[in-house]
Amino acid sequence: MNGAAAMLFLLFAIHFLRSRDTNRLKRVLGWVMTLWCVLLFKDILCMFDSIRDSDYLFNTLLTIDMLAVPSCGVFAIELLRPGFQRARHIVAHFSPFLITCLTYIISGSRLVYLADVFISIIYCTAVLLYLIRQVSKYNRVVRDNYSDIDNIDLHWLWRAVAIMLVCFACWIYEYLYISFAVDLFYYISICIFWSVICYYTDRQKIIDRKAAESIASGKPAAETDGGKNADAQEYHFADALLRLENNGYFCRTPSLTLNALAAELHTNRTTLSQYINTVCGCSFYDYVNSIRLNHAKKLLADRDCRLTQEEIAEHSGFNSISTFRRAFAKQYGVSPAEYRRHMS
Repeated sequence: MNGAAAMLFLLFAIHFLRSRDTNRLKRVLGWVMTLWCVLLFKDILCMFDSIRDSDYLFNTLLTIDMLAVPSCGVFAIELLRPGFQRARHIVAHFSPFLITCLTYIISGSRLVYLADVFISIIYCTAVLLYLIRQVSKYNRVVRDNYSDIDNIDLHWLWRAVAIMLVCFACWIYEYLYISFAVDLFYYISICIFWSVICYYTDRQKIIDRKAAESIASGKPAAETDGGKNADAQEYHFADALLRLENNGYFCRTPSLTLNALAAELHTNRTTLSQYINTVCGCSFYDYVNSIRLNHAKKLLADRDCRLTQEEIAEHSGFNSISTFRRAFAKQYGVSPAEYRRHMS
């Protein structure tokens, strides 16, 4: 199982690092997978009696294992704040674990060994609290800037976090009490955890610079564009926005962004975002998709319409049928098929 897990991580590393065109998030994940692969191959040493029978050598390998913990934090921050980490930030993540590892190698103290566990628990708790705070902020910024949030928002991250907590609990138990059954379960759980992460990261779209800056600054996207007196401006583009809605612009532009719509209306993103949030009372995502869903609803209610659900979704500006069905059911409380049957 150890060898199989190591080879799986090696494949993940090769997949994400093989192309020079890979975005920064995928490169970070590729190097994280490389580190995990090395650490798993290192575990083969634990199978030798000479290593396993020596508390010092065995515990040294376990303290080296703890270097995997900050790699999770580095990846999480890169996911939530694209491009904002520098080399010094990454060094800061790894430093406490490197120092603790080297201190144990020099001293062999049991207290240092236990301190490593304590530091790991504190670090993981801090990362979890950071995720709770940042994911909601990230998703809010995404909804304020994109009409198509498939593969952009992070709804999937909580599934991975739940699996990660199981992995970490197994790891801490292994750190304190040797159990081959728990060890086996740990290998299986980390393979599932990182498979989920790799699957979604491979499809994850990176948000644009302006949206990333709004996450980093902690301010809504509308406050990062320089429109200090936006509330005092007249929304001169309101009529043009209504004309775009009436002529089907939002349905013809499936991957519409706040920036693109602002350019179309000859205004800035700050003023437009404020108009949608305050006057319309919703996010950019909800505003655009309510228009698309209303158009789809009319097509479904038209008895002469022979379009399939997939075609209606495409004509309404949705990039996938699953997104359309999910959004329609949330908006109207019934599926598109049920609504069509009811209206026929």
